[in-house]
Amino acid sequence: MAKKIVGYSQKKLVSQNGHTIKAKRFLQYIASFSASLGALAAGMSVSWTSNAGINGANIARVYNISITGEEFSWIGSLTALGSAVSCVPIAILADIIGRKYSMLILVIPFTIGWLCIIFAKSIALFYVGRFLTGFSGGAFCVTGPMYTSEIAESEIRGRLGLYYQLFITVGSLTVKILNLGVNMFELSVISGFVPIVFGITFFFMPETPVYYLIKGNEDAARKSYIKFRGPHYDIEPELSMQKRIIEETNKHKVSFLTLLKTKAF
Repeated sequence: MAKKIVGYSQKKLVSQNGHTIKAKRFLQYIASFSASLGALAAGMSVSWTSNAGINGANIARVYNISITGEEFSWIGSLTALGSAVSCVPIAILADIIGRKYSMLILVIPFTIGWLCIIFAKSIALFYVGRFLTGFSGGAFCVTGPMYTSEIAESEIRGRLGLYYQLFITVGSLTVKILNLGVNMFELSVISGFVPIVFGITFFFMPETPVYYLIKGNEDAARKSYIKFRGPHYDIEPELSMQKRIIEETNKHKVSFLTLLKTKAF
């Protein structure tokens, strides 16, 4: 039988026998690690052209196509363009269907993008592939940190938030290391598997409690907190505080169009 909780502080609970009951953190670490695999995929996508050679000479040789300097410039820059385009729609989608499923949906364009690059027979397919991988990578950079911040306790939120930036760097480093032994086609195949690995591992992670509270589903939010903190931890103070934050935010919320029309002083 669970012990009755008689005391509470920000960091711990005190049971009747004097023992402290702290929140479980294992799932918080695992979920943050899993979410950060999206950053690994994004980092590999950004650095994919690092061994392409002058004007994409290595790409042209491996894929047996002709690439001009201007075309290679577009191959390199379309990833950044895709990232820029994704920021606003993914934030809206995350509020509609949730952080978890928004991230899982990104596996589809990410995988399609890499398939376009892997089987590219023309410059156009490289363009499409690079745009889609950039779009997905940029979207991950919005939803990944959002997910981590919403599931983590305040004491470890900063620590878990470092995962994402670290994994982007690891993704870039991974590409540099792989370039020592594989060609551009093989690198594309390896890179294409990373979003799939992310999708498989992240599928089993819970949705954030904050999303459920935004949707007004307090019971689901409570269950989510229990999954991340453990069944014997009193999640009610944290739940109440988050509800107040959301209510205060909603009072001052303005539309995106209003923000665009508002003059800066």
